[in-house]
Amino acid sequence: MNFLNPIYFWTFLGLLVPLAIHLWSKQRVKVIKVGSIQFLEKKESKKARSLRLNELFLLILRLLLLSLLTLILAEPILQISETNSEVVYFVEPELFEDDNFQSVLDTLTEDEVRLLAQGFPMWNKDASNEEFETSNYWHLTDKLENYPADSIVIFSKGYQKKIKGKRPTITKNLNWVLVGDDKGTSKILQAYKVDDSIQLKEIRSTSDYLNFSVKKIASSSEQSDFNLAKDSIKVDDENWLAIKKLDTIPVTIFSDDDFKGELLYIKASLKAITNYLEIPIAINEFQINDSLKIEGSANIIWLSEEIPPSLQARILVYKPNPFVNKLIEEDLDVNQSNLTKRLTPENIVSDNLSEALVNWLPLEKPSEDSIAKYDIRTVELAAIQPNLKEVSAKKSKNKHISLTKWIWLAFILTLILERIVSKLRKQ
Repeated sequence: MNFLNPIYFWTFLGLLVPLAIHLWSKQRVKVIKVGSIQFLEKKESKKARSLRLNELFLLILRLLLLSLLTLILAEPILQISETNSEVVYFVEPELFEDDNFQSVLDTLTEDEVRLLAQGFPMWNKDASNEEFETSNYWHLTDKLENYPADSIVIFSKGYQKKIKGKRPTITKNLNWVLVGDDKGTSKILQAYKVDDSIQLKEIRSTSDYLNFSVKKIASSSEQSDFNLAKDSIKVDDENWLAIKKLDTIPVTIFSDDDFKGELLYIKASLKAITNYLEIPIAINEFQINDSLKIEGSANIIWLSEEIPPSLQARILVYKPNPFVNKLIEEDLDVNQSNLTKRLTPENIVSDNLSEALVNWLPLEKPSEDSIAKYDIRTVELAAIQPNLKEVSAKKSKNKHISLTKWIWLAFILTLILERIVSKLRKQ
């Protein structure tokens, strides 16, 4: 046991105070003069013996209280020697299902392998690891700084979606090994009926890219599996997907003469969305002075410096904001979005006006969770590796445990006991 502030040991001299008071009080006796003690029987009462025991016990408790206060000031710590493992392997749980990684896994023992997941549980080859998940590489890497191991090797897929936050800086001897594969993934996320055809919106991802595509099939196609009501389609061996009706989306544009260019670009983008994604969009054009026709419009684009009338409809308003990089941003009003700058041939391409309009249109979009599930884009080793910081002196392998809180607990309990004994003594 060591002490952070041994200088406070001089306070042990305070133990002399209650000891001196106790010895002084023993000398204060009352003398009663009698003529003769010849016929008095020498007998010590039971009450007197009890009082002396209480006095002694009370003295011990008060000496203990002062001793505990001294120890609290000295801040004792318990030093425990730790033996670091030479090397520990951390494996992303998904790799246990990868056949290409099995040859590497066979060379490792269970004692050497832990899961790259919250709490770093031990690997159990006979149990399923599906309940564990690696959510953030850098968050877990930061926690490895205090892990008792001389060297750490991490096997992971290196997914781009799992790199979040600030790059950590650690002093560990850490080696990151990326285990990739050439297999891509694809999944049909949505199915819509448009006239006599079915639109299948599919997500495709490889280690290099993520994109979406629209596949069109005839509703009478014999190559696809439909249910009897033809309102669901079988997308794989186990799952069926509901076929929804894709209605025409009405868009009403109000503009003035100063926004002829913006009107042209937005109309061209909406037509491109219709042609490429096969989303039926009905465009209605009006001048600002025809704003009486705004009633009943569901999706409105307002291209003017004038303030639009207050409406409950979804509306895209020209509202310049030089501090925003996006062409279209959501406003504090849940029904309003803002066109943040004037449109030019350059920014409609660089800022992707068509994609911004797709996000603004009231379309049923795949959830972020469903997209992330099939996103298998990976990064290079340099992008995932944490910052490594060298230390001049070798770190101590001793672990220090503070005992102060336990001494405080003992002090409080002793103080309560001292108060109880003191009260009984007075009674």
